[in-house]
Amino acid sequence: MVNPRTLVGAASMALLVLSAHVVPYAWLSGVRAWYGSFLFWTLFAVVSIAVVGWVTAPWSHPGSGGTRRSAVAGERRERA
Repeated sequence: MVNPRTLVGAASMALLVLSAHVVPYAWLSGVRAWYGSFLFWTLFAVVSIAVVGWVTAPWSHPGSGGTRRSAVAGERRERA
């Protein structure tokens, strides 16, 4: 069974990819100022990073707990 978070993330990314083609070549084609596309691509990048971060946030290695043991325990490593 697929995680609902993954489905929402995949659908969001599909819409973002579609918008990456439609917005610059259709809606912004008549805008001559450079800041029109600059604003779009900046927002596109921020939203893409947020979606990928949201989808991958619960991923972790089994048993790691998100932190290394030596960092948590404050242990010093001895050299052989």
